[in-house]
Amino acid sequence: MLRCFLLLGCLIAYQPFAFAQEKARKTETISTASKLIAAKLDAIEVKGIAMFTLAAVSNDGTLTGNLVFTLPDVERQKIAQSLNKPLTEIPAYLAASNFTARFEKNTHCPDLRLVVTELKLEVAGSKLHFNRFILTFPEGPQRLARALCIWTDRTNKGVVNTGIVQYINLLLKGEEDEEQAK
Repeated sequence: MLRCFLLLGCLIAYQPFAFAQEKARKTETISTASKLIAAKLDAIEVKGIAMFTLAAVSNDGTLTGNLVFTLPDVERQKIAQSLNKPLTEIPAYLAASNFTARFEKNTHCPDLRLVVTELKLEVAGSKLHFNRFILTFPEGPQRLARALCIWTDRTNKGVVNTGIVQYINLLLKGEEDEEQAK
């Protein structure tokens, strides 16, 4: 009898956990292809790898996300020497969170071109200056990649994009797993 109560108690305790798992959301992410980019720190040129990961899109055509600039060790050493700082003070990664950019005018699949205009990132108390550069989202079978292609195609034709913007943001934030919700 005691075993029955313990088993019943375990089932009752497990049920809310199982219900919470049914509410799990699937998210999609998309990042640009990484690209070698040059920047200026005072009088020196610094080269590193830039990549943008999309977090949200807006009806005004802007994309918000995280831009990461990876500094190879050779470049970190160059910066440390130029700033007269120890190498340990020069990070391997610089990031711009909630960074906003736009697609290049008339961009289209298979390579959606994201324009990054002027950007400044702090490194060891100094500013690393970037001029305009382009990153690309490659076309793919993922729903998010296809939705971005539709969005840019509609934008190029002058069509209002409210529905597709909402859909892209839904994919980024997650949607209920259709199979589990049934």
